[in-house]
Amino acid sequence: DPALTFISGDDRAPAVASLVPTEVDLLFIDTTHELAHTAVELAVYGPRVRAGGLIVVHDSELDGVWWAMRDLWRRRGVEWREWRESHGLVVMTV
Repeated sequence: DPALTFISGDDRAPAVASLVPTEVDLLFIDTTHELAHTAVELAVYGPRVRAGGLIVVHDSELDGVWWAMRDLWRRRGVEWREWRESHGLVVMTV
């Protein structure tokens, strides 16, 4: 069982989502930066992060990414820290 697996495809597609394990320790998001796309990624893959795991999101200063993350914070009450340098990086502890 490899520690890291590369999967190429539209991450919103059920066929791609089915290839991702149901439990992960780390979720890293840095894709289209659009609100709808980022919200789907967080909704589909966020629940797969184990308790104590991390969700890392790049480009947090962009509106679409920011609003999708804020929705996740409200729903799940995750703890987070943001670094604004280098376009913004948010690390959320689930």
